[in-house]
Amino acid sequence: MARKQSTSNELRMMDWSRLHTELVWAYEGAPTRLLSKRREYDMLMCWLLLKGSVEAHSINSGTIHAQAGQWVFMPSDKIYHRFSTDARIISLRMIIRWPDDKHLYPYNQWIILDSSLYPKLQRQSHVLVNKTQLITQQAHRKKIQITKLAALPCSMTQYMDVKQATLRWVTLYDQAMQHAGINRLPLEQVDPRVNEAIQIINHLTAERKFDESQLAQQVGLSVGQLNRLFNQAIGQTPKAYAEKLRIEDTLKLIVSSTMPLKELAYTMGFKQQSHFSNWFYKKTGKYPRQYRKDYQDPGQDQIYQTLRD
Repeated sequence: MARKQSTSNELRMMDWSRLHTELVWAYEGAPTRLLSKRREYDMLMCWLLLKGSVEAHSINSGTIHAQAGQWVFMPSDKIYHRFSTDARIISLRMIIRWPDDKHLYPYNQWIILDSSLYPKLQRQSHVLVNKTQLITQQAHRKKIQITKLAALPCSMTQYMDVKQATLRWVTLYDQAMQHAGINRLPLEQVDPRVNEAIQIINHLTAERKFDESQLAQQVGLSVGQLNRLFNQAIGQTPKAYAEKLRIEDTLKLIVSSTMPLKELAYTMGFKQQSHFSNWFYKKTGKYPRQYRKDYQDPGQDQIYQTLRD
């Protein structure tokens, strides 16, 4: 039987609680690379041009030209761009997706919006930049060499400030997309017990100690029922979903910190580094040490620029 899909502007509270929002970075200034090629990213990426212009090309979505006073929301395929020498931008990257990895809006085309129509969105972007800059500058003073915002140390107050500012930005982004006639991707209506299971898995500790029988008992289902309903809702079993989150957390730690791999293995719940390395290789096709060595973040220069400011 086909699952119901919701295209309404209103969803149940339990549905909205499934939406994962995370600020990956917020930067304001001159582009550190006027001419560059970006890898594919499965997240929202956008520029607000404060000054100058940009020409950008996507393999699947063609070429666009944008100038000061315009928002540019990028497709998720490979991007080649060339900024004018006087360009100044706000650059944002953000994860906005459901547990089944579907996004709130499609990232399959260029979207260019006039920023004068959405002044609150621009103001909130400055708020995000200012709040994250406080954290990155604090890390720089402590000589912490981490290039990912999520891995930078901060107080609970700072974290909540960034989280609230991010949620406000996402709300304004949603309003802008609706105003521009861009439709949200339809959301599958999910059994409340599956919603509860998703929330429990999302809040597991870093080592991801997952117990399928215990989870089924917590939500009032048998293991078989839980697996069937969970798979219907997001296309994978609870165990596979928990494992996906575990590998995502591991990747963040490997590429955004200098934590020794032995300590990292222990953090992720492995008693022996060799077991951790073999598990990681099975999931990614590379051993942790090689993955860390090979990783190159095209946004690294921009974050270091923020640290230096």
